[in-house]
Parts: sequence; structure tokens; C-alpha cells
Amino acid sequence: MTRRMLQIGLCLALGLGTLAATPAADPKSTDTVPKTPAVDKGKAPDFSGYVSVGTVMGEVMAANETSATLRIYWPVAAQPKGRGGRPHLQNNSQTAMNPYSTRRQNIKVKWEHHDYEIPFVPESLVRVKTLPPKTNAEGKKVSYTEKELDEMKVPYSVPGYAASKSDLTKGTVVEAYVIRDKSISADKVTENDMRLRYLIIVGHDPNPPADGGNTKPTKKN
Repeated sequence: MTRRMLQIGLCLALGLGTLAATPAADPKSTDTVPKTPAVDKGKAPDFSGYVSVGTVMGEVMAANETSATLRIYWPVAAQPKGRGGRPHLQNNSQTAMNPYSTRRQNIKVKWEHHDYEIPFVPESLVRVKTLPPKTNAEGKKVSYTEKELDEMKVPYSVPGYAASKSDLTKGTVVEAYVIRDKSISADKVTENDMRLRYLIIVGHDPNPPADGGNTKPTKKN
């Protein structure tokens, strides 16, 4: 009888020890609440097959799914005559000039322009540098939610926020990231080899040019 009682007591002791070692359930636990999935930051398109040419500011004259026609302006000194040809996209550093220097020399400057039709590549992206104001159903300005900002920023490594080619209406001012195929030898590159990597929308001309492009656009043959 005594031996039987000792066995029962030992089992009870082991059972109580097991209960003591089991952590109590946290009444504040949120394990049953589904967690919001993290936004996929995404990866930038692969442009490893291209070489960067430079960035130019232009005004959209026309755009479709395959190309954009950009009007690019450059300053030309009124004197001496016979100078001031249009810039070439593959070597546009020649157009750089110091505005303070021109004013000190009292040189009169006029603006010329040329329309360049530049094709997109499959990886090209259109982005907007600054998001437009958001309004609610009553027309009042409201803030974007963190989720909305995250979604529009993807891919994070690309400047600006998501936009589309349909946003490239006439008069849209853009920063054009120009590239070329790296398989083309540098000494054989021509303007027709230029392509668009990104078009970053920075604004809109309230009074876009009335003409549809009075200068014959430069495009690939």
C-alpha cells in the first residue's frame, strides 16, 4: 500500500512540474490576426545590354507604345553668325554653356529647338518625379497612405513613382535617360541608335506648342 502511494505521488509531482514549465497563453497574442504582406520592392529592369548616354530635358510632342517625340531646346548666340547647330544626343556635352559668362559678355541668346523621335526598349519605364495631389470624393486634399506610396514607388531603385506611357500627353516635360546598345562600337554610334531608358515626368507646359512638330523629327530608319 505504501509503495502504491509513493508511485501515485511521484506521478503527481511530475505532472505538476510539466504544467509549471508550460508558458501561459498570452491574452494579448495576435497570432490569429493575419499579418499584412510586405510590399515587394521589386528589381529595376535589366539594362546590362546598354550603355548610358546621358540625360536631357525635353517636351513631349507625341508618344505611343513604341517611341516618344521630344522637343529639345538649346541656346544659340546671335553672333557670330554661322554657329549654333543643333545638339547631337550621343554627344550633347558640346551644348553646355555658362549663363553667367554669356551675360557678362553681353551676348544676345535665342532659343532653337529640334524634335527627336526616340524609341523605347522593352525595359523602358515612365515615372513621375512628384506625385500629384490626392483628393477624396468631396474634392478635398488628402494624404497618400503608406501602402499606396510603397506600391507606386516599386521598383525602389528607379527614380520617381509609377506612371504610364498614356501620361505622356503633348506638353509633358520630362527628363529623358538616353541609352544605346552596348554591342555597337563607340566609333560607329549614330543618333538613330539612341533609345529611352526612363522618362521621368517633371511637369506640364500649360501652353504647349501649337504645331505638331514643325521640325522633321530624328528617328531610326
